[in-house]
Amino acid sequence: MIPSYLSQHPQLEAPAGSVLLSQGQACNDALILAKGRLKVIARNPEGRELLLYRIEPEQFCILSTACLLGQDPFPAEVICETDISATAVPKAEFRRLITSQQSFQEAVFQGFSERLYQLMAQIESVTLTALKPRLWKYLQNRSEEQRSSQLTLTHQEIAVDIGSSREVISRQLKTLELEGLIELSRGKITML
Repeated sequence: MIPSYLSQHPQLEAPAGSVLLSQGQACNDALILAKGRLKVIARNPEGRELLLYRIEPEQFCILSTACLLGQDPFPAEVICETDISATAVPKAEFRRLITSQQSFQEAVFQGFSERLYQLMAQIESVTLTALKPRLWKYLQNRSEEQRSSQLTLTHQEIAVDIGSSREVISRQLKTLELEGLIELSRGKITML
């Protein structure tokens, strides 16, 4: 639940697919998600993307928090996966709250701690785990999240989420299909 002392701040509404922050952009507000889901991705100059993390309701975007505390531009991109509603806390107010509201400070540092752990796990997975088991685990997790054995995902979305290329993901999905673990159809993956 978003604390009452934040209720006077502007509410941001945005539809699925909207880009809220772009790489290199100045970060002027801390967003605290009330409804929906955001994803934060990194993109290299060649256009290859990697999912860094997702933001669920009542969570902060830790990278934007770091930008607000420092002076650096935003190093990634924040995209709405669903329609969202969020509280926008301006930079000056964010800095005031972090020093005057212990509960706010604890929430920010708890978020940093959790996200750092998740990012370390992501780095370990991308660099040390073979692609096929990583892909299979990803599909299982998405199936559990959606409570469905039928997933509507593009090969490109999967590639971004697990740090690979679309072509490699397509080959690995075909291998999983030949092994009888999944069934592929246009725009859908069915877990068997």
